Amino acid sequence: MAKQKKEIDLVERPMEAVEETFSKAESLFHKYQKQATYLAGAIIAVVALTWAYREFIVAPAEEEAQLALYPAQDVFSQDSLRLALNGNAEFMGFIEIADEYGSTKAGNLANYYAGLSYLSLVSPQRPLTTSRNLTATEPSWISCHRRHGRCICRPQPARGG
Repeated sequence: MAKQKKEIDLVERPMEAVEETFSKAESLFHKYQKQATYLAGAIIAVVALTWAYREFIVAPAEEEAQLALYPAQDVFSQDSLRLALNGNAEFMGFIEIADEYGSTKAGNLANYYAGLSYLSLVSPQRPLTTSRNLTATEPSWISCHRRHGRCICRPQPARGG
């Protein structure tokens, strides 16, 4: 019976029904005005901080990493793999770039190039391994694993056994 009364009121007096709805919404807003203001402020703050982080921290770091990566890539293309890995006084090697700029795309690319360099430095007949319990007589074994979504490839030092 109550539903029929509401429908009749809505049909017979639509303006009163709309005013009543707006009145309820207004009272609800006044009741939770403080919480709504805090929520809107928090959303704006999160969006602004995310933008500022990307614009003022990530973008400059990415640019620096790309500039640091170029000389190592150039040396890598000339097949000077050890120099590309370790760098020298003039430029950083792939290892140092990956450590310093690991959170950037260029840092991940440096990790990739380091893995390729390690792979090329090992003779093709030697296997690669991901085991941590190696007993190798040469430091030419490579350990590759994923950490925080990145592929890390490093030579494993020889373990006597």
